[in-house]
Amino acid sequence: MPKVRLLSLFGVALALLALASRERPTFPRPEELTLGYIPVAFLMHFAAADEKGWFRDDLGVQVEYVSFPTGAPLLQAVAAGQIDIAYIGVGPALTLAHRGVPYKIVAATARDGFGVVAASKFADIYTRNPTAGAFTEFQRQQGRNLKIASPPKGTNVDIILRLWLTRLGLNPERDVEIVRLAGEEKFIPALVSEAVDAFIFPEPHITLALRSDPKNKVIWWNQETFPNTVSTVVMVKQSLIDQYPEMMEKLVEIHLRANKLFKEDREYWARVTARMVGEERVPLDIVRQAISGPGANSVGNPRGAVDAIVLFDQFLVQDGTYPAVIRAENMFDFRFYDRVVLRHPELEDS
Repeated sequence: MPKVRLLSLFGVALALLALASRERPTFPRPEELTLGYIPVAFLMHFAAADEKGWFRDDLGVQVEYVSFPTGAPLLQAVAAGQIDIAYIGVGPALTLAHRGVPYKIVAATARDGFGVVAASKFADIYTRNPTAGAFTEFQRQQGRNLKIASPPKGTNVDIILRLWLTRLGLNPERDVEIVRLAGEEKFIPALVSEAVDAFIFPEPHITLALRSDPKNKVIWWNQETFPNTVSTVVMVKQSLIDQYPEMMEKLVEIHLRANKLFKEDREYWARVTARMVGEERVPLDIVRQAISGPGANSVGNPRGAVDAIVLFDQFLVQDGTYPAVIRAENMFDFRFYDRVVLRHPELEDS
């Protein structure tokens, strides 16, 4: 047998031996965790961790993934104690806090990234006059209020939409018709069929809508009015934090590794997202375009979400949803992020 062949086999043997001898985690942990998520581009850190084998090898836990169409049903599952780890919006997280549901935010996932896509009838008007006057002009031309689709009340998207309309000087309950849809697959058909004039949602659905009709336009990104809004986070059940703090630290480390990977390799981010969302529903080239646009900004530091929590909470108190604001810091557990970046400064994030 040639020497090169012998060396090759020896190298393979060494690699297999290294894999076999790899130490399993020694910290206390449960056998299984349930992770809930919404199939949008900026909530896919866990999918990278799964593909890389980090949950299996470094966390030492079997993870069951449960997909939800929007934040509202995910919120209900979390409130019922059915989800251990939730990749969720700060709006639903705020609802859980007001209800006293024992979960804590341990990391962030993304900032900004919500866009309003409008059909040409309104897009042309708003492009010429991006003020409340555009809504008035549309009403005069069409004889009715603008219909804009949004997920159910209390979700991130709903709160950001109503914040935007209010900032424009509009009354969300009187000056527009908000059509609340309870499934991410319903937004583009509603726009195409002219059941609505616009919708607000994250990627990759924004790119899909633009591809469906070149006359559709993104007329507003939330970062134009509310810049650097950390909109989605990782929440964990308090009982798990109390019982398995070492596992929680490793979980945050894994999340930050995925965050770093997404920042450095957007092509990988696109492939992971396409796999989890389903390429039959959202082709890879669509996800690639979505990941390269303004709607994809991966983050990890949970402190970045505090300002968004305060902004949302104050708005919801003003509109009568809650009687009083809560102390935002009480929704977070920063210990794990701080410990991870102390040991791995390369994972520190804004």
